Amino acid sequence: MALLIPQHLLDEIRRHGEETYPHECCGALVGAFDEHGKTVQCVVRCGNTCEDSPYNRYQISPAELLRIQREAASTGLDIVGFYHSHPDHPTRWSSTDLAEAYWTGCSYVITSVERGQAVLTSSFLLTGDEPEKRFEDEPLVVMDARERSCGTDPTVEQSKESKMETPVKLPEIEPQELKRRLDGGEDIFILDVREPHEYQICNLKGHLIPLGELPKRVHELDSGKEIVVHCKMGGRSAKAVEFLQQAGFKRATNLTGGILAWAEKVDPSMPKY
Repeated sequence: MALLIPQHLLDEIRRHGEETYPHECCGALVGAFDEHGKTVQCVVRCGNTCEDSPYNRYQISPAELLRIQREAASTGLDIVGFYHSHPDHPTRWSSTDLAEAYWTGCSYVITSVERGQAVLTSSFLLTGDEPEKRFEDEPLVVMDARERSCGTDPTVEQSKESKMETPVKLPEIEPQELKRRLDGGEDIFILDVREPHEYQICNLKGHLIPLGELPKRVHELDSGKEIVVHCKMGGRSAKAVEFLQQAGFKRATNLTGGILAWAEKVDPSMPKY
């Protein structure tokens, strides 16, 4: 089994890594699963929403991922993998890459970019389920065909949503107001969309679902409950609220300023990072 990709699409992935250097680029591979493995028919650039360290980590907005998946399905295709770059780092996957990979059976393509120039590109297949999931080396077969079958030529255009700001009218709640309502005994579900290592530093005792896992774990949430979502500073949680609103969670609200604002305005004794 292998990942088959036309030369011009591979070139686009590598070019994306050069353009975002020294930060990591990221995107989705859209195509089809077949007897040969997976064939990429177009690539969709995504915005790297990682707030803390975009130079060595990447995140794709769940709302953006959902849109790509729906548009691919409308043309009979599917997400067959993802790609990102490693600025000044080898093409081998890292422990963070594995920890934040959730699409079993999909390919994860990595391009090393040294001093702004794309060097090597490798593909890895995600197999197994938690906690035994693992990456396996996967043959990357480059084809000459220049077929495009994703409709509006997403090969060279960054996905529309990644060019847009998160809507400014998303429902929000100030930390002081949330504290008042929690102290009053109101039934509010706290959803934390940060990473596990951040949760260990400080938390509001909420339910932890990292932003990248939200599309596959949304079933853990009750759409009938009021949900307050938070991250470190409010950016990732805004993306999560946008996704939840689209998925039917009409009572999802963003915590303004994230847990840092909570520490500043509600609990000054809380550790900051």
